[in-house]
Amino acid sequence: MLLTVGHGRLDRDQLAALLTGAGVELLVDIRRFPGSRANEAASKGAVPEITRDAGIDYRWEEDLGGRRSLTAAQRRASPDTWWR
Repeated sequence: MLLTVGHGRLDRDQLAALLTGAGVELLVDIRRFPGSRANEAASKGAVPEITRDAGIDYRWEEDLGGRRSLTAAQRRASPDTWWR
């Protein structure tokens, strides 16, 4: 089963409870730049610690994520172009 998770404003305990409550056994982090300026629980290094402490395996797959640059023409073509 594949689940997607957004950390939002969850703190460490809430994020761990969300993951364990959903039965997550492996979290694959696809953020190109793992971290968050707005949420300490999602900051660089925090997610691997949270998952380890919760008994969940963690893997970072940098190549699956990323910040993409679009030309003005691409942005005008579709709001979904960024996802390609």
